[in-house]
Amino acid sequence: MSRNRHRCAASASVLLVGATLLLTGCGSAGDPGPTTGPDAGTTVSSSPATAVDGGRPPSTASPATGASHATTTPPVSGTSNDPASGGSSRAKDDVDGDGRPDQLSLSGGGVLTARYAAGGRDQVSLGQGVPGDQELLGTADANGDGRAEVFVRVVMGANAQIVTMLRQVNGHLVRMSLDEQPSSLSSGGGGRNLFNWACEPDLGNPGAGQIVTWFAGSEDDGQTLQGEVRRYDFVGDALVVTYQEPFSIRADDPIPGIPVRPGCDSIPR
Repeated sequence: MSRNRHRCAASASVLLVGATLLLTGCGSAGDPGPTTGPDAGTTVSSSPATAVDGGRPPSTASPATGASHATTTPPVSGTSNDPASGGSSRAKDDVDGDGRPDQLSLSGGGVLTARYAAGGRDQVSLGQGVPGDQELLGTADANGDGRAEVFVRVVMGANAQIVTMLRQVNGHLVRMSLDEQPSSLSSGGGGRNLFNWACEPDLGNPGAGQIVTWFAGSEDDGQTLQGEVRRYDFVGDALVVTYQEPFSIRADDPIPGIPVRPGCDSIPR
């Protein structure tokens, strides 16, 4: 598997660099800091295969969609998620899955605190970010297992933002990893680049929902788009890539294999 990490196409690398440059100078995710709970790695393959390690192919598509700035809103306890937009119909803010909403807060120093309705609490340090960048966006049951994931914005740029995701693993709240780094879900874009993400539940198989990410860019003044779609499974505290597919399409064609609606339930993106 380690050899596959180095097989990304040159065009995909260029697009990822372009996406990173849109955020440079507009904020920093900071040191992810320590988290409670166990550590876990993630297995990544960068070969342009239809599926990785038995991952399932996508079944939906939508127009090529970037993301503009969204007004953030505080989490609302006791409401339910809309399965059609990602997330299950369980109680919102129910991080530990006991059917009761838990209380979440984010300090100015980047420490997320979860106070559980059943008693006890967890604290996770997200690192000291740029003032105004970090914000607790809310919760959504992204994979449909009955426990809400927590979404926190860690970087806000001029045309993009980065969101990190946390979930309870082995009884403690932890920051998830993605591609062997603290999870970073990017949305936005500008000029010839766009990138976005979404959660996609599996309504017939609770707990089997996925996170989908995609990026695209143009090398011919916007006539065509080249990019890649990736799908990640939830494995402990890691998002593990199980499917990735490069694409090259006309600029007015839909990106193949992405969810109809970006984001996750009511999480701003």
